[in-house]
Amino acid sequence: MASPAYPHAVMAKLQTWGQVANRLGLGEVFRESLREMNVSLSTDAESWGDPVKDMRHMHLTVYHRSGPMLIVKYAVHIDGSPVFVLDVQLTPDTPLYFAAG
Repeated sequence: MASPAYPHAVMAKLQTWGQVANRLGLGEVFRESLREMNVSLSTDAESWGDPVKDMRHMHLTVYHRSGPMLIVKYAVHIDGSPVFVLDVQLTPDTPLYFAAG
């Protein structure tokens, strides 16, 4: 089981978007998206997203996952641990995307 690493910039985005989601009445849906992301990255990161790039020299594979609220870019070490969250974006054309714009 991996422990995903979230850089400060990613955590700051998620916190800001969580506040906006709460104001829109989407707080619980947003928190559920975060729970799914964290559990999936912790338990089965290689199956959760689509591989997009091998970084053989670093023994990492970069993955991309698009969900109903979040798009996640992350890297997984060849042995499955650790998992690095590289970036998160809001899924376009959603109420949260337009409000956080």
